[in-house]
Amino acid sequence: MPILSAEDFITCVVDRWGFEEHTLEMHGLMASPKNDESYAVSPVKSRVSSGDILIDPFRVENLSYDGLDFTIGGQIYKSDRLLSEQVSIEDLEQLVEEGGARQVVKKQGEKIIFEVGTVYYVLSDEEIKVPNDLQLVVDSKSTLGRLGCLCHEATHPKYFPEAHHLIGVIRPYVFPLIATIGESELFQAVLRYQNSSHMTREEILNGDGIKVSVNDERKEIGDYILEDKLALHFSTHKAYVAKPTSLIPGPIELEVQEDTKPNWKDYFEEIKGDSKILLEPGRFYLLGTKENISFGPVCGRLTRDYGGHLTGLWSQFAGIIHAGFNGEITLECMTNAKREIKEGDLAGTIEIDKLVGCANIKGKGSYLGQKSPRLPKVFKLES
Repeated sequence: MPILSAEDFITCVVDRWGFEEHTLEMHGLMASPKNDESYAVSPVKSRVSSGDILIDPFRVENLSYDGLDFTIGGQIYKSDRLLSEQVSIEDLEQLVEEGGARQVVKKQGEKIIFEVGTVYYVLSDEEIKVPNDLQLVVDSKSTLGRLGCLCHEATHPKYFPEAHHLIGVIRPYVFPLIATIGESELFQAVLRYQNSSHMTREEILNGDGIKVSVNDERKEIGDYILEDKLALHFSTHKAYVAKPTSLIPGPIELEVQEDTKPNWKDYFEEIKGDSKILLEPGRFYLLGTKENISFGPVCGRLTRDYGGHLTGLWSQFAGIIHAGFNGEITLECMTNAKREIKEGDLAGTIEIDKLVGCANIKGKGSYLGQKSPRLPKVFKLES
């Protein structure tokens, strides 16, 4: 499947915001409709440079090969409920009037505590303008997911033809978290064309963008394709379970210096597994996959459409797997019933998009090369 050239996007950013081109080592991604090569190559420069697509303020450090991160802004609505899937500012203001939410306004650099069991509607610090034919796919940042915080986008589509702040939902399920306004990156996103297809089984098999190995042994990619998705399987050699909120020292600071990171043992307990692991209802677990996944010029997203033995199990809170990633996958799990996970059980599937125009991709990030399950980077990991 053709993907809109990342270089085109970056060239437009250079023209529009005046960054030196050599500083832009990472790239943005947009997926184009299937079987439309000419459309995939040409329109980005004109659309971005003309203001058809806009990100403001633009932060070069927030770009990756295949997407961008969003920073929390100072306008927050603290609520006891979820509204419909897509909301407007008017919806949130009405909720405040009805007593179902309280508006919190913070300045740049100030901190806010996200409490467990509360729903937060937050506006991004950035404004983004997205045309009607593009879809902004938003998910939690990996660290937020590993801390048991579910984030998703809820912006009413009427805003995107014009520049507007992203409206996101933050729902901490496990730990209270401290974020810094204008600094903490809570959401990650990619841009795709509306109603475009992901890579098919044949495209995955015929491409060279994905490699799968188990215990350092290369595997045939065809053995891991389920319909048109890449299948993942649980490893039960080890897991981590979060301690109850009543037993932890306090909220977790997201913007923390290396020498002030808390010890992970204050928040998690390690479980030594064998051929199976028993999950207790309502507890939060970090498990891992048997597979080591290596991505070249492709982007993946873990799906949440589970059925069969996975019904009632959340097995990921953060779903985007970026181009250049290499490592096993850490899976965030909660279950609504006591559940036995056996070695090799299906853990989920990944939808794949191909990235065109970025041949020399080098992965980056704290979780590159990880052995799963990998604890969040906000902790000291030494024993």
